[in-house]
Amino acid sequence: MKKITLLLFFSMLITAVWSQAMYVEEGKNAYSFTGIYETEDVEGGKTTSTAAVFWYTLNGNIDFAIEYDIVSYKDETGTLPNVDSKASGLTFAGYYNIKNPTMPFNMRFGGTYGTATLDADYLDDLQWEASANASSFGGGIYKSVYDAETYSIIPFVNFSSITL
Repeated sequence: MKKITLLLFFSMLITAVWSQAMYVEEGKNAYSFTGIYETEDVEGGKTTSTAAVFWYTLNGNIDFAIEYDIVSYKDETGTLPNVDSKASGLTFAGYYNIKNPTMPFNMRFGGTYGTATLDADYLDDLQWEASANASSFGGGIYKSVYDAETYSIIPFVNFSSITL
């Protein structure tokens, strides 16, 4: 259960940390695809993480995102039977950005909802199912401090309350 909870927690963080609308002018639309792949050797095995994220920004201030994650663990020692596992999850996010040039910074607020399941032989042997749901609500502030033709520097601070 710890694995599935961590998957949802990190999935919520990816969609809650930054905002695509920070980089899009008001009145303009934008979209992006992001892929993440990571593999790591851990004691006695290997973990592999894969994520795909789609962001859509409407009118430069409304963000929608959907993220799909897969995390797997493969035992390489052969000493522990049935410990191979695979968790997968789906997260939805929506944020609204308030961009006002008279304010000292821009604001954003919104939330996420995610669900995940864990599949493993040891759960099948026990006839158990493992799943989790999580939601978050939060906001943040940001402001462009430097704009060049090819890049911008935009520091930001966010706070999210995640309920697992």
